[in-house]
Amino acid sequence: MKNEISPKIGLLLHLYQPLTQDPGVFHDITSASYLPLLKFIKNRKDFKVTLNVPLSLLQQMEKYGYLSWVDQLRELVDAGRVELTGSAAYHPLLTKLPLSFIEKQIILNEYGLGYYVGRRAGFEGEPSVMLKNLNGFFPPEMAVNEELVSLLDELGYKWVVMDECAIPGGLVKKGGLYKLGDSMIKLAVREREISNVLSFKRNGSVEDIMHLLLSRDNYIVALDGETFGHHNRDGMYLLESFVDAMHNAGREFVTVSELIEHVSPTDIEHINESTWAAVEEGIENGDAYPMWHRKNNELQKKMWDLYKDFISLYDGREFAGSTDDYETLPIWNEDKLSVIDDPTLRESLKKDMYISQALSSDQFWWASNKEMPDGKVLFDAGMIKRSMEAYKRVLDLENDTVKTESIRQELEKVLSAVRDMDNRIY
Repeated sequence: MKNEISPKIGLLLHLYQPLTQDPGVFHDITSASYLPLLKFIKNRKDFKVTLNVPLSLLQQMEKYGYLSWVDQLRELVDAGRVELTGSAAYHPLLTKLPLSFIEKQIILNEYGLGYYVGRRAGFEGEPSVMLKNLNGFFPPEMAVNEELVSLLDELGYKWVVMDECAIPGGLVKKGGLYKLGDSMIKLAVREREISNVLSFKRNGSVEDIMHLLLSRDNYIVALDGETFGHHNRDGMYLLESFVDAMHNAGREFVTVSELIEHVSPTDIEHINESTWAAVEEGIENGDAYPMWHRKNNELQKKMWDLYKDFISLYDGREFAGSTDDYETLPIWNEDKLSVIDDPTLRESLKKDMYISQALSSDQFWWASNKEMPDGKVLFDAGMIKRSMEAYKRVLDLENDTVKTESIRQELEKVLSAVRDMDNRIY
C-alpha cells in the first residue's frame, strides 16, 4: 500500500465473546482486556483504532453490568476516535451459510450496533435505531469467498477486511488494497506476518520486532482485541509499546477507512475462499478451515452434519408478523419481548433469535483438538455442550417432533463423541 503522505497504520481489533462463554471467564476478560483497552484509547489523543464489536459482546456487556463500558465506546465513536465495523451478530462462518442466514446475521448486527452505540430516535424524534458511518466489514474468522464479497457490495459496505491467503498466489506477498471484478467494495488485506507476530507475543516489548514493524509503509494490522491483556497478560504494555514505538518512528495510527481512503486498489478477478488461520498450501488442497473443519476429526464431522441439517430445517424461514410497532425493541432480550401483544410474532422472534445464536463458529473451534504454539490443546467440552444446548433450545420450541427427531439424534451423537474425547484427554 503506497502513499506519498507520512506512513500510517490501520489497527483493527476484533472484540468478541460467544454467548456460550463461562460468566467468570467473561468477567476476567473484561477486566483484563476490554476495560483497560477503552481507557487506553481515551487517554491517547494521538491514537485512532477500528474495532469490531458484534452484538454478541454488546448484549453480554449489558447482561453482566458493563453498560458504562458501552457508554464509553459510544463516546469514543462520537468523537471520531473509534471506527466500528459491521459483522455477523453471533459470529458464524458466513461462508458456510445460505444467503438468507447471512443477511439476517448482518442486519441484526447493524441493528444491535445502532441500539447500543448509535441513536434510538430518528431525525424528527420518532422511535428509530440509527447508526452512521458503518463503512467496513469484519467477517467472523475472516472467512470470505466471492459470494460474500458480492453481498457486502450490494449492502453498501465500502471495504471488507481479509487475510493475505484470500488473494490468489503470485499476486501478493504482503497486505494491500484490492478490488474484485466490477464490484465497488474494496478488499482491505491485513499484513499477516505483523498481525500474527503481535498476536503470539507473550511479553510487553516490541524492540525485538522493530525491523518488521518498520519494513512496510501504510499497512493494516488485524487481530483479536483480547491479545492485549487476556491472551498476553502483558498485552496492554505491548500495545503501549507498539503505539509509542511507531509514533517515535514517525508513523500515525488512523482508522482503516482513513488509511485506504486515498489509495487506489489493485484490480483482481478472483479471490480464494479463506480464513485468517488458513495457509496457501492448505487452500490449494481445499483446506480453508484448518481450525474449524479438520480432516480426520470425527467429532467435528458429526458437528458439521448436525449444523447442515439444522440449517436446512430453517433455511428460508420468515417472520410470522410485522415488527413495525417495535422499532427500538432489543429483540435479542427475551424478557423485553413480553411487550409484544401478538403471541405468534413474539414466539417467531424468540425462535429466530435462538436459531441465530446457535450458529457460532466457536463450537467447531473448541472441538478442533489442535495443539497451539503455547502447548494448549483446543478442546473444551463445556463450550461444546453449551453450543449443543443452543440447538436444543430451538428444537424444544417445535410442536412437530417428527421433523426434528433426526436432528435430535445427531445432537446426541455429538454429545456422546464429546464425552468420549473428554475422557481420552483428561
